[in-house]
Amino acid sequence: PRRRRRSGPPLRNGAPPPLRSTRSTKVAAAWVRHNMSLVRASGGKCRLWAGILRPAGMTTERFCDHVDGILDTGIEGVVVFQYPFLTDADLKALSQ
Repeated sequence: PRRRRRSGPPLRNGAPPPLRSTRSTKVAAAWVRHNMSLVRASGGKCRLWAGILRPAGMTTERFCDHVDGILDTGIEGVVVFQYPFLTDADLKALSQ
């Protein structure tokens, strides 16, 4: 069965909703860059962090690669959702 889209309709300016999730680093990075460009274009000076998922089935190496891919966009930081699946190994790897 096809998964239902959870992110809702686009905003009035045509932008995607700010809270969306994906396991694809490429897609997530594109969303982050888009949101950063909207903030810059509006003259905004707010701090922008990306919220990312930590799925149960994702390895520590893959999760760290995902975090690095998001941070490579220039975003200020990340917030991890589904933190019950965040492991000590993840935290150790992220601290290096």
